[in-house]
Amino acid sequence: CAIGSVKSNIGHLTAASGVTGLIKAALSIYNKILPPSINYLKPNPYINFKDSSFYVNNTLKDWKPAGERIAGVSSFGVGGTNVHVILGEQKAEVVYSSESKPLQIITLSAKNESSLNGYAEKLDKFLVKNPNINIADLAFTLNTQRDGFSYRKFAYGENVESISKQIKIKKTKTVAAKVKDVVFMFPGQGSQFINMGKALYLGEPVFKNAIDECAEYFKDLTGEDILQIIYPENNNEIAESNLKNTKYSQPALFILGYAIAKLWMHWGVYPYAFIGHSIGEFVAAYFSGVFSLQDAIKIISSRGKLMSELPSGSMLSVRGKYNEIQEIIPSNISIAALNSSDLFVLAGKTEDIERFSKLLNEEGVANKILQTSHAFHSYMMDDVIIPFKNILLEVNLSAPLIPIYSTVTGEKLKDEEATNADYWANHLRLTVQFEASATSLLKNNPDVALIEMGPGNATTTFFKQHPLAKQNTVINSLDFPKQNQTAYHSIFNALGQLWCSGVDVNWNLFYSSEQRNKIYNLPTYHFNRSSYWVEPK
Repeated sequence: CAIGSVKSNIGHLTAASGVTGLIKAALSIYNKILPPSINYLKPNPYINFKDSSFYVNNTLKDWKPAGERIAGVSSFGVGGTNVHVILGEQKAEVVYSSESKPLQIITLSAKNESSLNGYAEKLDKFLVKNPNINIADLAFTLNTQRDGFSYRKFAYGENVESISKQIKIKKTKTVAAKVKDVVFMFPGQGSQFINMGKALYLGEPVFKNAIDECAEYFKDLTGEDILQIIYPENNNEIAESNLKNTKYSQPALFILGYAIAKLWMHWGVYPYAFIGHSIGEFVAAYFSGVFSLQDAIKIISSRGKLMSELPSGSMLSVRGKYNEIQEIIPSNISIAALNSSDLFVLAGKTEDIERFSKLLNEEGVANKILQTSHAFHSYMMDDVIIPFKNILLEVNLSAPLIPIYSTVTGEKLKDEEATNADYWANHLRLTVQFEASATSLLKNNPDVALIEMGPGNATTTFFKQHPLAKQNTVINSLDFPKQNQTAYHSIFNALGQLWCSGVDVNWNLFYSSEQRNKIYNLPTYHFNRSSYWVEPK
């Protein structure tokens, strides 16, 4: 039986000697190694080791017992305190890690930038030595077993190499104060694209269940499968045309916004307030409790169908000051949306829009005709207001439980507006007052973070252009995927940015559908060590 003293390795520890011996014994059992008592040459002649079972271990060697590894720790105090603890080896049942997401995100934090960069270096060296480590278990351990300090960075990737590369170049984000409140932004029509969020549909049960739930309601109402529109078998011109058809694009956008918001909430990120651009306000209204999900699908499906049956029209995005340009806007063109101080949208008959676009080009005003089938939020919507109101009268409307910033009035939605069918019926005709609504939101909630709950980055762009949002975290969830990227790249980038801004994430819920194992030998915190050694003269 090997014996030794931690004193030879470290020195006199007084009150800390007992716990240090305990740590040494525990590490010896865990690593299956016997550390040496250094500087030992020969025993005290009065100790008869030859006739005992003990020997002083003075070399580092593997611990290979005949049976279970057992260690005893003695701590004898000069005041008469005698303590002896016995430690035994734990024969833990092997729990195998399950399959994980195709991409992993890891978070790193420290109390200062030097420690954060130092830990990133330590982790990088660890990954070089352990290239075959389970990257999902690594991410799980770092995300769930570490405190979140004020200096933060994150990385995401599909393997050790991509993670290691990112942690070297990612810039540090300092959290001045934790962001407590998050606003969910829902985009309007025009941001949809084929296969939006498909990787999440295949890999995230919460997202998939949300999509399937809405698709079932839509099928009960219309007899059609909206999944074949969002995720068609063939990505071709027919599929593109179907998704652009407002009959399908409106319910598709509602469903995607609903599913993305459900996923964020599953990860522990909850809305403090909502803002929605056009159709997006209906998603906000559902989450605020204005109407049920089944009624919401009925409303949106009917809205899209009624609008799709109207004569076609066009919409024109104009970059410039509305106040400077409004005087030359013809009376036969409607102001569809005021998105930011330098960006607004016009709508009307195609020939009128094309004629005005030509005039703006001659005046040197940047403009672009949008790829839309109809002139939304214009006089060309007048014929469906009454039929749409009749449908709204069939459903129960309730006062919002969570604040919604109306893009009809530009102010917080009032209870009497939310429960009035006229408000929602005229919603498709009136100008989208997004800039005014954003201003009201930011004045009332100056320190919020804002996340776009849908495809594209339209509302993200509008807020980033807002003068009151210069210091806010404004991010989008679902970009159009770049080459060799999926929806996971986009939403993990958003998740990392949100965490770096100080928003708490429930990482245990993030991994709730997986079986993950902790990795116990990861590098420890990197302290900024200072030397106080006095050099002899």
